[in-house]
Amino acid sequence: IKQDDAAPCYPKHMMLRGSNVDDTLFPLDALFRINRINKTISSDLDPETCGRHGASSRWPVMIIEVASCARFLEVSELL
Repeated sequence: IKQDDAAPCYPKHMMLRGSNVDDTLFPLDALFRINRINKTISSDLDPETCGRHGASSRWPVMIIEVASCARFLEVSELL
């Protein structure tokens, strides 16, 4: 998740469930915009792991690039 250029919205990083888990929380007024969607194969993301397990461990993966912004005032004005 990237930040919007005009009105960025930054998440809070917390450790809620355990010591090895990082949770990312956004404010309630955060809006998200999809910038790009790419389809790839799992072996393209991690060729070393997929190479050890053979061709049967390959599967399609959708990569969604999202931008977060804080535009509560603009949205409220529009509505």
